[in-house]
Amino acid sequence: MLVLGICSLKGGVGKTSVTLGLASAALARGLRTLVIDLDPQGDSTMALAPPADPDALDVAAVLDSPTYDTIQRALAESAWAPEGLDLLRGSENSARHDGVDIPAQTVGHLAETLSILQGYDL
Repeated sequence: MLVLGICSLKGGVGKTSVTLGLASAALARGLRTLVIDLDPQGDSTMALAPPADPDALDVAAVLDSPTYDTIQRALAESAWAPEGLDLLRGSENSARHDGVDIPAQTVGHLAETLSILQGYDL
């Protein structure tokens, strides 16, 4: 799986727009795509409009405990393309994993999560 990170500590620079544009282009090319919404505002999650699920977890729960079960409970199909675009839901809970001084453990948990995920091209 090719992994791209779209990040900036400054808000309003187009992170969500670029992320969704890349996801759309990947879909158009037939690439199975996963968007991981690490933004505490959760704008990619809102835009991709996954089905409501009161029992769903979010990416913060995954970063706290990157197990297969936790990841599966945080994954959602996108309303854009249920068969080609999935999402690891973002929420305000992501704020505890956001910033310039995040613990190395969080970065390790993200790497562990990516190693568990299978079946995505991007």
